[in-house]
Amino acid sequence: MKPSLVRVALRLRFPGNSYFVFFVTVCLYSERFLQYNPFVMIAKDLLEILVCPACKQALEYRENPESLKCKQCRRVYAVKDDIPIMLLDEATIEA
Repeated sequence: MKPSLVRVALRLRFPGNSYFVFFVTVCLYSERFLQYNPFVMIAKDLLEILVCPACKQALEYRENPESLKCKQCRRVYAVKDDIPIMLLDEATIEA
């Protein structure tokens, strides 16, 4: 069984609009590895578990511009450097 490395970026917001971003690399031992589509930069397994922070509904991946859209509340979350920014303050609402 080969290890699978997963890199996770955590972005914390502090009072005064300051941010702290740190990266964690986790080694997983599993028979099931993350599946990547070469045209989709976000892992398929990650897309399956991500939900809208506002209404807890599934998100739809959009390629151009790279983003995640909630079908329920129409919020659009940007993806920067292959990391979805799931903050309500930074989400836009499409008509």
